[in-house]
Amino acid sequence: MIDLEEQPVSIEGPVRLEGRLHRPAQARGGLVLAHPHPLYGGSMDNNVVAALARAGAGLGLAALRFNFRGVGLSEGVYDDGRGECLDLLAALDHLAGLGLTRLFLAAYSFGAWVAARTDFGSRSLAGSIWVAPPVGLLAIEPAEVRLRPGLILAGGRDAFCPAADLDRLLRGLGAGLRVERLERADHFFGGSEDWLRDRAADYLGRLVPAQP
Repeated sequence: MIDLEEQPVSIEGPVRLEGRLHRPAQARGGLVLAHPHPLYGGSMDNNVVAALARAGAGLGLAALRFNFRGVGLSEGVYDDGRGECLDLLAALDHLAGLGLTRLFLAAYSFGAWVAARTDFGSRSLAGSIWVAPPVGLLAIEPAEVRLRPGLILAGGRDAFCPAADLDRLLRGLGAGLRVERLERADHFFGGSEDWLRDRAADYLGRLVPAQP
């Protein structure tokens, strides 16, 4: 298993956020990880978030996990997705401030919902992954998505991301979007972390430059 060798970091934004950063000496880019719902125990310590971070680390990316506002040591309180969009931008800006110009995003569940609602402005992402967007619980309107994901990963037994609702979202987002499903997995992907890591690494590996 890949050792993330993370260091604690403080992310400055509208509120100060707690994060952990894996930063290789010659990073080939940066990956921000967004965690599941804060009101249901979601945090950067989540198993899916860790698996996605390992995918990035294995490719030589700086991998930044962070807690949304009100989680762990992050300041502020839960803001129903509004302030969390600003938190996501602050995490991306933190990596950009380290001189990393090729940035990626991997967002799980509530994190994917936040990503779908975020206006990234002039920030350019080289690729993004949504894992189990919770379309059975939180609406994602395709017309409001400012940045389409390049890859969506989903479980076949996911009550929060039902196949019919996900397919409706995919039709709205348009053709050409890569989707991979693991039929045995539910929303939490317990025991399927290696599958997530490998699928994310395959997608990101096609986009990460050969040299820093």
